Amino acid sequence: MPQENENSFFMRVVKCSMFNSDAYEEVEHDESAMSQALIIVLISGTALGLYQSNFFFDTFSPAVVLISVIYGMLSWALFAWITYFVGTRIFRTNETEADWGQLARTLGFANAPKILFFGVLIFSSSIMQSIEAILLLWVTVTSFIAIRQALELTNLRALGTTLVSTFLIGLFTVIVQGLV
Repeated sequence: MPQENENSFFMRVVKCSMFNSDAYEEVEHDESAMSQALIIVLISGTALGLYQSNFFFDTFSPAVVLISVIYGMLSWALFAWITYFVGTRIFRTNETEADWGQLARTLGFANAPKILFFGVLIFSSSIMQSIEAILLLWVTVTSFIAIRQALELTNLRALGTTLVSTFLIGLFTVIVQGLV
């Protein structure tokens, strides 16, 4: 049986999901990992869409899944841009050196725990509602690590960047939802 390469896509997903800072550093510096990050965003958006359609409509809706995937891609790209701006302008240190792509790659991998929303295909809605809070907290922590590693920030500066960026993307989401 062939042994899984330590730097394979699957191992990167697992390591990033398990809060491995070195894995985020590896993804940050591997420009070819952008397609892998996009795959994670697409898969996690699909899983979240299945969960949301089942939660809100008690059935699986292809339209909700498609909207979730599109929203996931747009919010990932926008969050990476906002985080890049906040981290390199407001919370930067002398060591801070990054570009949008580095943040997009690391934040894409930070979405990996959302893949577990596919559990909606196995577990009841009540169990998945309990798991939802855990998954969202998990993604918050992986995003913090992704931001810290991509921007070379201290924990406190990474926390500030994460909080301000999350607030700004949340504000943007509320404004867009109000317009729709």
